[in-house]
Amino acid sequence: MAALFWNCKGINNGTTVQALRILIRDHRPSIVFLSETMVQDLDYFRSLRTRLGFLYAEKDTYFIDVVVDGQNPNVASWHLTGFYGHPTHTERHRSWATLRTLSDADSLPWLILRHYNEIVSSLEKVGGRSLSEHQMQDFRDALDYYGLYDMGFTSPMFTWWDCVRAKLL
Repeated sequence: MAALFWNCKGINNGTTVQALRILIRDHRPSIVFLSETMVQDLDYFRSLRTRLGFLYAEKDTYFIDVVVDGQNPNVASWHLTGFYGHPTHTERHRSWATLRTLSDADSLPWLILRHYNEIVSSLEKVGGRSLSEHQMQDFRDALDYYGLYDMGFTSPMFTWWDCVRAKLL
């Protein structure tokens, strides 16, 4: 089973939708989680879901949580959460409380497709205002509580880097 998580901006833009169609065509995910903070029109999301060929969709402010049925005795059920951390750092404790509630709900294996809006180390950030060690420690403590760890990545460290470099040239 393939899942696509995209923290996209501008999903109501035709070019972005076309890029999404290509990703879906090429990778054939069973689950697509779009994290878009600028579109609030639920009818638009329903229409997009239908156009992309997906039967079910849910929308919530910060997360979508489901149990994925293993569909046969040889494949176990598991817990999937699409999660977007609160954008305001003073409210992130609410995000961690939400994760705690979801984590305590069952003991199934758990995968989170996420954008926490937080970092565990200052090495994960370039430019802008620096974050306090206390804030990053709160996040590290939350991850430890839930038994979560970063599975790593194969892309560049900062996905926006090529865009920034192109603007600078």
